[in-house]
Amino acid sequence: MTRSRRCRLWPDDALALGSDIWNSEPELARPACLCPLRKGGLGAVLSGLMVLLFLRDWRSALIVVINIPLSLMGAVLALWITRKPSTS
Repeated sequence: MTRSRRCRLWPDDALALGSDIWNSEPELARPACLCPLRKGGLGAVLSGLMVLLFLRDWRSALIVVINIPLSLMGAVLALWITRKPSTS
């Protein structure tokens, strides 16, 4: 079987041939899930710092730092409720 033919197989065909098409590696998935959380937290803190530097108002900076993670959690919750994947 040629390489181009193998690429066009459907999952049912692959299972009928006896090959396993799933690859589960949780040790790689955990850091990949934590990375956006760290980056989002850093982005919220840096955005709040910039607001603090330019406006010199602690309340505005605190609002920015709190609202960025809240909006991201709301978006993830909405995707979860509607059962939509975040990659589409």
